[in-house]
Amino acid sequence: SAEYRRAFTGAVFHDMFNWLTVGMFLPLEAASGFLKELAGEAVDSMNLSTDKREKVEFIKKITKPASGRVVSVDKKLIEKIAQASSNDEVKKLEKKTIIKQKSGHVLRDTPIS
Repeated sequence: SAEYRRAFTGAVFHDMFNWLTVGMFLPLEAASGFLKELAGEAVDSMNLSTDKREKVEFIKKITKPASGRVVSVDKKLIEKIAQASSNDEVKKLEKKTIIKQKSGHVLRDTPIS
């Protein structure tokens, strides 16, 4: 089905991104220890408590202040694309922007595909 093909394509794209990222950062880390130092500084700057019962979402804590002021993702549009019943409907939805603007930004009117 078309939905399966879209999902599989997305998964393959995601996997390739991960492999390329590992291929780039693994040698960098092995040679310099840069990522270990960067991660240590990032965690130290967050002033985290030592209470093990408290759930901390690290990525949100780091990115939310900057990205929240600029853009957000239209999650409902992503759901509509996944539930689309025809290729024509998918093409129509893909022309809409997935980025909700909060201010003038470089990603304005960026289509999904």
